[in-house]
Amino acid sequence: MALFKVDVQKHGFEEFWTNSYILDAVSLSQAHDSAVNIIVPAEAFIHSPAITIDRVRTATLAPNDDLFLTAIPNEDGTLTASGQPMPLWNVVRADMTMNTGRPSRKYYRCGLGTDDVATGFNWEASIIDAIQSSVDGMRAELDGAGTPWVDRQGDSVLAASTFVKISMRQLRRGSKRRENPII
Repeated sequence: MALFKVDVQKHGFEEFWTNSYILDAVSLSQAHDSAVNIIVPAEAFIHSPAITIDRVRTATLAPNDDLFLTAIPNEDGTLTASGQPMPLWNVVRADMTMNTGRPSRKYYRCGLGTDDVATGFNWEASIIDAIQSSVDGMRAELDGAGTPWVDRQGDSVLAASTFVKISMRQLRRGSKRRENPII
């Protein structure tokens, strides 16, 4: 099996950004199929309708080989957000427990609103539970499809933990890339 990088591009509130995943698969097409049919629906479930997943690229990790597949799902998020939209640097942090070594980390810019915030700078428990469930389901479905979610060293993701505290992660400051599609 080989490692493949999946980039899921999203846009909303006049910004573009990506989340990347590494999959261990038999072929580029198998990894791409899992990206489109498992990762995209899971990500749609954890983003508000103001966020659109507009491109997916699956590529080999070999430098300069230019082997990749793309898809244009144009799928809007389905997570209900309430209140005024918060800036996109307010994110949900998820840490992945690995078989060995340091945990991996994802930051999800879900497009949540001011009414999704609980006391103590926390996200509402129902929001965190929904995101946790989606990430857990995605990991299990990827395993079941024969394309496990791994890190760059090929170490498997065993579990994910989402944090109730509001995390912050800046967009690419001063970059025109955030205003233009990345993929």
